[in-house]
Amino acid sequence: MAFLENLNTNTLEEWRVGDQIGIKDGYEALFRRLVAFGSGKATANVAGLTFTGTGNGLMHNLDLGVDAPTETWTITATSATNFTVSGSVSGSQLDAVVDSPYTTTDIRGTATSGTATILAETGQTFITKGAAVGDRVTNRTQGEEVFIVSVDSETQITTTALSSGDWNGDTFSVLKPGTSLISFEIRAGGTAFVTSDVWSIPVTIGALASPSTDQWILDRWDPFADFKGGPAEKNGYVHWHGPGDGTEEIYTGIRLTETPASSLFNFVMKGFTGYSEGSDFDNQPGDSPAVYTAFWQFDMAYWIVFNSRRYAMSNVVSGTYHSLYMGFFLPYGSPVEYPYPMIVNGNSNVEIAYTSTSVNFRGIHKTRSNHFVRDTAGIWLTGADSQSDSAAIKWPNCTGNFSARTLWETGMEDLDNGDKQLFPIILRTGNPGTDISAASTLGELQGCTVVTGFNNSSESVIAVSGTDHIAFEDIFRVAREDFWTLEMA
Repeated sequence: MAFLENLNTNTLEEWRVGDQIGIKDGYEALFRRLVAFGSGKATANVAGLTFTGTGNGLMHNLDLGVDAPTETWTITATSATNFTVSGSVSGSQLDAVVDSPYTTTDIRGTATSGTATILAETGQTFITKGAAVGDRVTNRTQGEEVFIVSVDSETQITTTALSSGDWNGDTFSVLKPGTSLISFEIRAGGTAFVTSDVWSIPVTIGALASPSTDQWILDRWDPFADFKGGPAEKNGYVHWHGPGDGTEEIYTGIRLTETPASSLFNFVMKGFTGYSEGSDFDNQPGDSPAVYTAFWQFDMAYWIVFNSRRYAMSNVVSGTYHSLYMGFFLPYGSPVEYPYPMIVNGNSNVEIAYTSTSVNFRGIHKTRSNHFVRDTAGIWLTGADSQSDSAAIKWPNCTGNFSARTLWETGMEDLDNGDKQLFPIILRTGNPGTDISAASTLGELQGCTVVTGFNNSSESVIAVSGTDHIAFEDIFRVAREDFWTLEMA
């Protein structure tokens, strides 16, 4: 199991460095760190990153590819709008253009038929191999961007509507950041770039990596993804799977969405049973309903835990504590009896602002509509506060028969010796009435427990049998029943 903690108020410093590097929104940078830590992918060595030159534009969305080698990238202006891109190991790559997202694996062509939603390249210089639904298509002549709806042939794609209505004769590219060695976007500033302005970017392999046995495998990594294309969308999509015990494949995905005017900065998370290259986030095999965890656009402290079966995270936003748990829980049954025991667990089942005080804005230990559980029949059970045949509840923080909430609300204190007792977060379903045999107990969250709020506070560390557990409150709630812990290992 791997644990990553950062308590510095400038937690995302390595994503916010120096002149000519774009300041990333806090939740975007945390998303990249989660992916880098969980997958072991390469990151930029920001301590050695330099810019020399006249222009004051910024480089945004800097990211290294999954299989990027240790090397130094040199990105050099040849004009105010064009840059050469070269790796000390990878060699010369496609040129970059200011104000256009860049990857080394762009699929480029010139549209000989480009109206409405069809882009075709009859000269056969544009080959669609590797292009997929949801990929971003950039018109390098006009700057317009659309997204692939279908790949029709070797030389033709269907996209979302072309707002200009006509791309005939324009050059365009399909971005493939998942297989790119490096990706970024250079944005113009008030002072234009001049010839020989240059970035030097060293690459570090596994700087944030969890142990290899805990790492998740990237099926698709796209820091530019924007499947819906609407104003509420934001860059970033990962589809990956944990190897479990070596015979399992545990699929989840995260994309980003934001509406700054409403203080909405969310991870949108789903569980899947597989991966389809030709399908977008909302149409993957066996997809669950979505859950959401709220963040903000500034720095934040965070705690991340990975193993090969699941990942969990807590973060603090303006004094409130948010969380997620994605992957398998520990089932009360064998792999034959319970072959895919997945839970997707956030803070809400709708987009939610970090400032919300809604009763349904809850931590991962609370029983509300903030989670979905896949049952033994492959049905996604909705999270709920009370027991039913179609819902999954979490004991002890639930209502109805066999609930322990009243005990926690009024009586749960420390043990006689002052220690704190940790209790499992147990998933149950069914509507037993007064007959407990009519309910099913599914399993428990791994590495997450509930603990009394008596003489407790967020970020306090509780040692049990030589292992530390860190306590967090339920968003902003601090009563006795509102605390949970994350195992720091």
